[in-house]
Amino acid sequence: MTTTQLIYLLLSGVFATVGQFGITIAYQFAPAKDISIFFYATVLFSAIISLIIFQEYPDIFSYIGYIVIFSASYYMFQKAKTKGES
Repeated sequence: MTTTQLIYLLLSGVFATVGQFGITIAYQFAPAKDISIFFYATVLFSAIISLIIFQEYPDIFSYIGYIVIFSASYYMFQKAKTKGES
């Protein structure tokens, strides 16, 4: 491994840990149905980071996957929100 790769690896572990702590703390203050949609934001952040740092551009299948993931998570969020109002 090069020094740059090692730094990226260590930083990804640090940020993943901080993110997991953030999600765990968030579950203490709000119902899971309200927080779970934010978990899927990691897909978007991963795509942005890979574009900025590694200059990797998504292909058509990636875009289709993004649409499917976000559509399903938004649908589940709306469904949970509607159940909570009843």
